[in-house]
Amino acid sequence: MNVIVARAACLMVMIAAGGSAAEAATVVTMPLTSTLNSGQHVDAAFDLSSFLKNAQGEKFALTNASVTVNGYSAPGINAELFTGYQYGNYTAYRTEYWSYRCGLSTCYRAVQVPYTVYTSYPIYTPGDATVDTLSVNVANITSTSQTPYSAYGIPGHYGNVATTVNVSGTSLDAANASGLLAFSVTAYATNAGIRLNNATVSFDLAQISSAVPEPASWAMMIGGFAVIGGVLRRRSKVGRSLTVA
Repeated sequence: MNVIVARAACLMVMIAAGGSAAEAATVVTMPLTSTLNSGQHVDAAFDLSSFLKNAQGEKFALTNASVTVNGYSAPGINAELFTGYQYGNYTAYRTEYWSYRCGLSTCYRAVQVPYTVYTSYPIYTPGDATVDTLSVNVANITSTSQTPYSAYGIPGHYGNVATTVNVSGTSLDAANASGLLAFSVTAYATNAGIRLNNATVSFDLAQISSAVPEPASWAMMIGGFAVIGGVLRRRSKVGRSLTVA
C-alpha cells in the first residue's frame, strides 16, 4: 500500500458569534493537495494546542469534534468508451425545377425529387460505472462516503465527495493530551483517483482550569497576607496587655 504523509498547518480559524471562547463552536480548515489512487492514504493532523491553553494560562479540553474531508472524483480517461459506429439512412427530398414548352415560351415547374442520405455516428458506452469511496478515520472511528452518480454530461459515478467523522468522549483524550487531532484519509478509486481539497474540524471546548496568577499578582497576594498577619499580631498583643492590666 502506498502511503502519502502530510502534516498541514491550519489556515483559517473562525469562532462563531456569541458566547465565550470556551462555549463557542470553533472551525479550523487546512488544505489537502494530494490525489489518492485506490488503496493510497494520507495522514494529517490539526494542531489545536493554541486552543487548549491561552495566554492567561487558562486550560481547555475538547468535548466533541467533527472532521470533514472534501474531495473530487474525476470521471477518468475511460469515462466513455468508444465501441464503433452506428450506420443508417433516410429519405430526403430536394426541389428541382423542370422546364417544359408552353406555347411559344418555356415554363418551369417545381418537382420534389427523393434521394437517400447515408449517416453514421460513434457509439460510446459508460466506462466509469464503478463507485469510488473516500474513507476517513479519526480516533479509530471510520466513516466512508461514495461518489454520486452524475445525471448529466458523461455518465458514471464521479463528482464532489465529502466524508465526516464525529468524535466525542474518551476518543478525544489523545488530542487533549498532545494538542494534535490526527486523522487519516483512504481512497478507493479505479480511474483518475480522488483529488483531496481540504479538511475541516469543528469542535467545542470546556474550561478545565482557571488562569494562573502572574508574578505581580502573587506578590500582591503575599504582601496582603503579610499585612493581615501583622494586624492580627498587633491585635493579639493589645489584647494581652489589657488582660494583664
